[in-house]
Amino acid sequence: MEASQSTFDLENDSTRADPQQAGSQEKPDSTEPEEEPDVPSATGVGAYLISKGFYPDKELGRGKDGVVVGATNKRTGQKVAVKFVRQTTEGDMRREAKNYEIIKNKRNSLGEFAKHFPVVYSSSIEEVPFDGEPIDGQKMPTAVIVMEQLEELPKEVAAGLFPTGDLGRKNAQATRQRDERIFKNERLVGGMIGLAYDLLENANAWTPNFPVDAQIEVSEEIMSNFKELKIPIQEPPGWDKIFQSKQGLFLATLFMKLTYEKMVEIAPNRDEKSLVLDYEQNIKKTLMEIFYKAYSRSVVSGAVQGAATPYSTLRGIDQFYGQEEEIEKSFPESISIRKAMKALGMEGLKPFDVHSGNVMMRPKTKEIVIVDLGRFKA
Repeated sequence: MEASQSTFDLENDSTRADPQQAGSQEKPDSTEPEEEPDVPSATGVGAYLISKGFYPDKELGRGKDGVVVGATNKRTGQKVAVKFVRQTTEGDMRREAKNYEIIKNKRNSLGEFAKHFPVVYSSSIEEVPFDGEPIDGQKMPTAVIVMEQLEELPKEVAAGLFPTGDLGRKNAQATRQRDERIFKNERLVGGMIGLAYDLLENANAWTPNFPVDAQIEVSEEIMSNFKELKIPIQEPPGWDKIFQSKQGLFLATLFMKLTYEKMVEIAPNRDEKSLVLDYEQNIKKTLMEIFYKAYSRSVVSGAVQGAATPYSTLRGIDQFYGQEEEIEKSFPESISIRKAMKALGMEGLKPFDVHSGNVMMRPKTKEIVIVDLGRFKA
């Protein structure tokens, strides 16, 4: 489906969308338009916005795929966000315009889940001046998406949905809150331990004798030590570069230490114990890798959905171990948004590359909104 052409103008008054489009979004304020400011001779996207009846505001965000600029409708005073994706590659530009057009057209069919996607007023390919060029200067084909303006997702909410990365480094309190939700749920911790042994079995020519009651015992000990924070971090060489937060490194080290020690302790005979000791480094490395994958995956998955794999933990541990109920119990804010992504996939647009940087919040209703849809797969 080709994105519609030349829809972005005041003649169509396209930003006057039905407030029901945003799910439970409240009706936009009927703010009287401000007195026209003294706008200097603009260039680039600013010149384009002015030519279409908008006052350019500040830049809201920028990435390798494009830039998002705030703008105010001269006629209504309504504030919008306008995303510009230049013709860096023909595929990216057209995909962006097409994806947002799909959201615009599929809003009603998404029903209750529509609230988790932005209200899109228009999405089209336009001729936009190059940076530094006036409105009558040299232009380039550009995807122009006009949508509602949202606000940044609170750190504590983002930490619950997206456990690691920059957020984990920048906000220790939010990360700690997330960790407490994981480590007070024995089934989630137990699931990570069970996954570790499944993968150990696949990675080696032998299977360690590690019964369920031993796994439960280790799980309880990990949870207890996490709560008390009694075990100091002993960083294995090189692992500090892999883990994205000190807390993650601490937990992975704790997981590896207690699990390996329990394997040695319960070995039924001398030969089994010797085998565990001989494979010490291999086992420890595998355990560290498994815990890192389990700990670092997002609760909300942005990948195109397919068969669950052992490495999908936390974001897929619900499928792999039948623990969806436990995930939802620990991260209730993830329930609706995960269902929304599934519903969107059923409509032919599969979520991809969803992370804390492209999820925002609707100001008045506090609804979580996936705002960057440019890499979704149609």
